[in-house]
Amino acid sequence: DLSMIPEFNNLVVRAIVRFKDVPDVVYITRPTEGLRTPVRNARVRLLYSDNLPRPFWSRAGRASSCTIMLDDDPSRIERAQLHVNVWDGGKGSVKKPLSLNKHELETKDWQGRHDLIYTVIELDVSMLREGANRVRVLSDTDHHGIEVCLPGPALIVRSGGRESERGQSR
Repeated sequence: DLSMIPEFNNLVVRAIVRFKDVPDVVYITRPTEGLRTPVRNARVRLLYSDNLPRPFWSRAGRASSCTIMLDDDPSRIERAQLHVNVWDGGKGSVKKPLSLNKHELETKDWQGRHDLIYTVIELDVSMLREGANRVRVLSDTDHHGIEVCLPGPALIVRSGGRESERGQSR
């Protein structure tokens, strides 16, 4: 499914095949070059924050946040996702440690496993605002907490109209 991938020309793709029953056998295809994403009547953009706190983490009830700027009218957006990679040291008693514009988001995999977790959350587009969109993380553990890893959270938004008609993603 390429519906949330920005339009690209001259892609290079290769397959890496790993066999479950024979872990030492790996097959890697030669690169296929000159591919492009399908032409479609949509513009898909990857938007990220220009103001990440360093470090971007929360523990002991101290929230941490960043903003992602959206220059589209949210009513034009057909679909949106929030992508975030965290080191999950625990959320403590906080039920929903991640929010976007004060809307709490589901993070079922964030169970304090002390591991990296890449999360993709389908968003209700009504959560988005034109301008600043605030992504916030909160943990009340005394020790480890939740750390948002670089490059930080990103919004992927799909709007009506081709990319070539409306400018490129940043």
